[in-house]
Amino acid sequence: MNVPGTRRWIPVVVVAVALLALPQRAVAGPPLLCHPFETGGAPSLPWGTGGWNSPAPDYPLDRLVTDTLALLSAETPVVARMETIRRATIYASRDVRIAADLLRTLSRRALERNSPRPDRHAWFDFGYLVETYKQADFLFKGGNPAAGVDGYRHITKAITMGSGVEPEMEFAAALVCQQRGVAEAHYRKAAAGATADSLLARNLSGRF
Repeated sequence: MNVPGTRRWIPVVVVAVALLALPQRAVAGPPLLCHPFETGGAPSLPWGTGGWNSPAPDYPLDRLVTDTLALLSAETPVVARMETIRRATIYASRDVRIAADLLRTLSRRALERNSPRPDRHAWFDFGYLVETYKQADFLFKGGNPAAGVDGYRHITKAITMGSGVEPEMEFAAALVCQQRGVAEAHYRKAAAGATADSLLARNLSGRF
């Protein structure tokens, strides 16, 4: 029997139950890097078909900064931003000069847009790139330009810049945070804001 209004809560309930099992997860490896995010059809950087570390072999690295910035537009969903940054990190790890250029560019973008009107997406993108670089440290051969930078602080600042609940950013903060209790709090806020069949709900349930 179908009860009106119940279907939209099913994914949220599934996620909420899964939260009880934290911090154990069904996935292994750095969560920002080794597990692609579903983008709901939103465009991202070119990619191969061989798994998490399958950049397109013919993609020109000298286009990475320009292409990444274009994809991180104001209209891009947060989870799609996370996938673009994941791919950009893997590409950037091949050339430390380009990696540093991308990091500087997103840092300047956040600071320039901080006055007079803060841009939470710019702050989020920089913080999330920092933390993805750090989780990809084993891929960087010429030094990691994000070493010593606190990306989590920038992500939580981006959350506070919003006018209401930011469940997608809470999801990102949960994946970044290493403190068990704090990570669980971020996950619960993300789950509470995940509507049925939403991109966030699909990505949350896919993590358990």
